[in-house]
Amino acid sequence: MDPEASESDYDVFLSFRGPDTRQGFTDVLYDYMDKAGIRVFRDDDELMIGDKIEMILQAIGASQLCVPIFSETFASSKWCLREVYRMVRLKKEIVPIFYKVSPDDVKLKTPMYSKFIEEHEVKYGKKRVEKWKDALRASAQFKGREVSSKRYTEFCKEFVSEVLMKLKPRKEFDTGELIGMENQIESLMKLMDIESVDVRFIGIYGMGGIGKTTLAKIIFNKCSASFDYSSFMEDVRESSERNGLQYLEKELLGSLYQKSTTGSNFSRQLEEMFCKKKVLLVLDDIDKWEQIEKLAGKSSWFGPGSRIIITTRNIRVLTKGRTLNEKEVWPFEMETLQSQDALQLFSRYAFLRNSPPFDFTGLSEEAVSTTGGLPLSLIVMGSLLRNEEKEVWVDVIARSKQIAVKEVKERLKISFDKLDYDHQQMFLDIACFPFCNDKSKAFYMWEASRFFPTYGLEVLRSMSFIKITHNNWIWMHDQFRDLGRDIVRGESFHPRKRSRLWEHEEALKALTCKKKKENVQGLCLDKACKVKLTQKELSTFENLRLLHLEEAKFQGDLNHLLPELRWLSWISRSKFEVSNFTVAKLVTLDLSDSSIDENWQGWSLLQSAKNLKVLDLSRCSKLKRTPKFPKKMILERLVLEECDNLSEIDSSIGNLICLRHLNLQDCWRLCWSQTDSKQSGKLPKSIGNLVKLESFSLRGCSSMKKLPGSSLGQLKSLYELNLSYTGIVKLPRSIGELKGLKQLDLRHSGVRKLPMSIGALSSLVSLHLTGTKIMELPSSIGGLVKLENLNLWACPEMKTLPNSLGELKSLVMLDLDGTKISELPDSIGKLGKLELLRLSGCFELKALPQSVGNLKSLIKLYLSRTSITELPESIGYLEKLQEITAEGCKLRKLPKCFGALQKLEELRVGSNDCLVRLPKGMKSLSSLKKLDVHGSRISKLPSSISRLSLLETLNLENCHQLRDLPELSSGLTELHITSKSLQQVPNLSKMSNLRKLKIGGSNDLEPSNLDAIETLTKLETLELRFGLSNRACIPSNFSRLFKLQTLVLSCRNLKYPLQLPSSLSCLVLLHVNRKTNLPRLSKLTNLLELEFEECSKDDGFENLGIEGLHSLREFRLLNCSGSLMGGLGLPENLNFLMIKQCEFLIKSPDLSGSKKVEHVVLWSCKRLTEIPGLGKLKSLEFLEIRDCSSLEKVENLSGLKDLKELVITNCDALTHIEGIDTLEFEFLKWGKSEDEEVSLYGNMDILRIKICLEVLLSIDTVFMNSNLAVSLV
Repeated sequence: MDPEASESDYDVFLSFRGPDTRQGFTDVLYDYMDKAGIRVFRDDDELMIGDKIEMILQAIGASQLCVPIFSETFASSKWCLREVYRMVRLKKEIVPIFYKVSPDDVKLKTPMYSKFIEEHEVKYGKKRVEKWKDALRASAQFKGREVSSKRYTEFCKEFVSEVLMKLKPRKEFDTGELIGMENQIESLMKLMDIESVDVRFIGIYGMGGIGKTTLAKIIFNKCSASFDYSSFMEDVRESSERNGLQYLEKELLGSLYQKSTTGSNFSRQLEEMFCKKKVLLVLDDIDKWEQIEKLAGKSSWFGPGSRIIITTRNIRVLTKGRTLNEKEVWPFEMETLQSQDALQLFSRYAFLRNSPPFDFTGLSEEAVSTTGGLPLSLIVMGSLLRNEEKEVWVDVIARSKQIAVKEVKERLKISFDKLDYDHQQMFLDIACFPFCNDKSKAFYMWEASRFFPTYGLEVLRSMSFIKITHNNWIWMHDQFRDLGRDIVRGESFHPRKRSRLWEHEEALKALTCKKKKENVQGLCLDKACKVKLTQKELSTFENLRLLHLEEAKFQGDLNHLLPELRWLSWISRSKFEVSNFTVAKLVTLDLSDSSIDENWQGWSLLQSAKNLKVLDLSRCSKLKRTPKFPKKMILERLVLEECDNLSEIDSSIGNLICLRHLNLQDCWRLCWSQTDSKQSGKLPKSIGNLVKLESFSLRGCSSMKKLPGSSLGQLKSLYELNLSYTGIVKLPRSIGELKGLKQLDLRHSGVRKLPMSIGALSSLVSLHLTGTKIMELPSSIGGLVKLENLNLWACPEMKTLPNSLGELKSLVMLDLDGTKISELPDSIGKLGKLELLRLSGCFELKALPQSVGNLKSLIKLYLSRTSITELPESIGYLEKLQEITAEGCKLRKLPKCFGALQKLEELRVGSNDCLVRLPKGMKSLSSLKKLDVHGSRISKLPSSISRLSLLETLNLENCHQLRDLPELSSGLTELHITSKSLQQVPNLSKMSNLRKLKIGGSNDLEPSNLDAIETLTKLETLELRFGLSNRACIPSNFSRLFKLQTLVLSCRNLKYPLQLPSSLSCLVLLHVNRKTNLPRLSKLTNLLELEFEECSKDDGFENLGIEGLHSLREFRLLNCSGSLMGGLGLPENLNFLMIKQCEFLIKSPDLSGSKKVEHVVLWSCKRLTEIPGLGKLKSLEFLEIRDCSSLEKVENLSGLKDLKELVITNCDALTHIEGIDTLEFEFLKWGKSEDEEVSLYGNMDILRIKICLEVLLSIDTVFMNSNLAVSLV
């Protein structure tokens, strides 16, 4: 935990019981989260001292996710219970981890937690403890993860990946339907070769408009899921010109992981974070080597298998890179479309079909021939000629023939010239000013300028100049943006004579120029500069309609200048000392991010802004009350998002009778007032006057407990109401009067019951109730005849569903995950349009009704962690079903009708310990791709499984009754088999497509088929684990597996000397003994992680060449019995060293040559007496020594200035550490038994502290302090 950090910086709040987990699991998890860039508030019950309590409780509210690690004694700590209660009370998203406990333990269904609860009731009273009990039960309803037999590192890697997905979902682009790019996609995918472990810089190059960005987006969509981290940096050229490369560095770090700021050394941060991670990075529209150099300058910054894609018009910017060698750069030249594909693309836009009509075939082919097969030119020309007469076609084709093929802009300008004047002006606004991309704001300005934007935007869209995205954003291709700016530059050599000034320096120069600038319509000062705008500077701008300023200051008498101003964006950080500022024609006023409060003199502008339509006050953090809105204002959009101190909406808001959109999102101090007499901290009843309001968001207004009932019912025009993350506990009856309401969002609000009037919302399409304490749905719910999405996930009090549910004829998605429902109504079978049904975590649900077979449209069915013992036979009628997930249930068997599910692609029924067999009808599942039955009691698979030709993944882990396997499909890419009863390895010789293989068998395992592993050249991950008594001979030659990245290998019975591929990035060797012939490892140039586990070999390690592994970052020795391992050398670039339970080790490896080590952990090395080189680790940040009872001293630590965390426990002989008094710690832990007295020697004082279990709740002592010298007395 970083005590200096602001609580608002945290992504994850980590709560755990120190004595249970700190010595292993929690530290590993925290380390992985921290290295992934996740900002973690790490807490346990030991930290509850002094004023830390309030800080910790505040941190829970400020964290995006809360992760309680439920362990065996978690419930014994009142602090742990308080934290869980606060998580639930604040309706946080909880991701629980169950460490050596089950969800039933946390739900108090077993004695494990119940006994602690009884003790708390005696001590603190039943009323108080009841809240803690409810919180435990509620938190266990959330989807969590159980730490089972997996290694901590494996679990933590997977868990961190899930957390990252929750914090930042992967981006995916809509590329539309593709024509003629199939071959290029295939060729580029081969060049990507994501299975290869080398780092590649792939340069997609070609002329503008050829489709480079589109191709990059397609590849990003296809491949991003295969990488640990991915980022698509759009429009690098434009963004670097406007904001600078330092801004892009910050954006890149923010897109890859959650930290949003950079230090002074960006490249070092990037390398430290991602040198071991597989990264996909796209840098779009690069035009200078410096941009690559700053953002992705060296291959060493990224882990094995990383891909950096660059799109550029000039490949020389990449091939001339000074820090890249020829082997790292892979150029890919874009090709223009073939004639048939070009004609098809053109026809799509000209005729809205795949080919031209017969009488236009000749003209179409002639038009296509003039474009050179350039996709953008084809799209634009097709759009231009749509619905035009043949005479126009002839004219346009003739003009196009006069332009060289490569002169893309000139050809695009033909379409621009065909636009009306008004539409040209809109086009140029979008091209020159990025802030005009926000349609919701720009629309009003164009409307006021009489450009008729509804029609104009449709014209620009239909002619392919722009696209309107789902979030109402206007997107323009960089070729059009460049064209528009070239057109403006062509207006005059002198910037002051042009219509638009978007470059900061030119705009600033124009301001100081005394000459008239009657042509200038728009001016942008987008860099912070404290220029003063007086009558002198503004008098020369007669026709300015758009002005964007950052920190500039208006001053003095402006004498009614800027009479045509329609748009003003202004980040104001100063007093308003202006008179006679004319805003009569102003329609958009954007003051977001300004340092203004309710007393700001500039509010006087509202009195004269008679035409103002948009007012944006987002993130005005000093604003406590909204200004007084004068009568007769025609404001339509008011944005007050993230005004942290806003506690009062002035009752004059009722004057805004034309308001359509009101955004109060994340104004957490805001609540509702019963009367208007005192408005402090309230939302007024006059809100009901907004009869034209269409969209109303109170999301995140956590202090809002109640809505003004009668007022709400007056909002007859409302179609979207967002009350998520509010404290609202009850909806007023009047909500039923909102007949036009389509979307109602109540996620994580305090709502416990819906009024009967909810059934009157006949237009409602989406109803979100996730995370509420609602207990039941009203019977009137059946009146929602247009409802498509009903979400009740994580509603732990929901127990029953009404029969009227079946009347929701339009329902497509029903999510009941984590509810307490015990049965589904038979009427559910009437939901003929239902495609997705989620029931995971419904522990009380024991059966599905037969009527579920009537869900003819059902595609996905989720039943994990229910009490269902068998599925109804009617499930065979679900002819569209593609996925069934029923893990952790009590299924005894699968119905015979399963074979009828011919579209089923995924079947997951793992962790069903009652499941003993699969149905014989499996052979009919012709579409099946994934089959997961891990943790079941299946003893054999049906022989027909070999006929599943599309099967790609088969998971049989921990199927310990499984003795042998039939022949498996040759198309498998992933196979996991671990069984204590396994007698024979399946025939692997035909499985040439395998990429992941894990095998673990019994002591009697017949090894005859293991030799085939050496021929599986596509393998990326291989794990062969066998017990010490197993006599199976393990293959030893893996040198031909050139794509192998991870190898976990039991080495007890290797046939021959081990041969390894250089592609390995992770190597774990188990059971190495004196007979094991290991090779020199120094040839593994890509190796990042190396681990020896349960090894008895006592010599020869010093000859492995470990010190030559320059890429190695992590090294572990676990449970190894050799005493001479201390003689092996360590590489210079090592970051992490762990030596655990090596009880015969006397001397650790010499650390002096590994100057980059940051993390050292030494556990349970009972005979360890020396740690050579420890005092020379200048980069060391974390040192942990536990249960090393023979260790009497360590080297002087005074030189370790970066050491922030020191943990020493149960090292009885270690009584003094020299140099420790010179260090400043963030975390220091030194303890023995709970009754011993500990002396702390500070720089000035001697403190004697008796360890108090009531405070520390641990046998160890924790001190958050600096400049402490510590000795045991």
